[in-house]
Amino acid sequence: MADKSSEEIELDKRAAERAAAHKEMKLAVGTPAHHAAVKKHTLASEAHAKAVTIAQKAASRSRK
Repeated sequence: MADKSSEEIELDKRAAERAAAHKEMKLAVGTPAHHAAVKKHTLASEAHAKAVTIAQKAASRSRK
């Protein structure tokens, strides 16, 4: 099995952060911490989206 590229490692890290933030957000529904959890999830989702874009660009470069 080939080693993961730095882009793939970053993508996995961001996906895990996003999943954790999503779980935290769901648990915080109806509490004063919900707004902060939603913001954290939004930021994690944006970082994940950027990591996906970077990984896709890297994958297309490696195929050429």
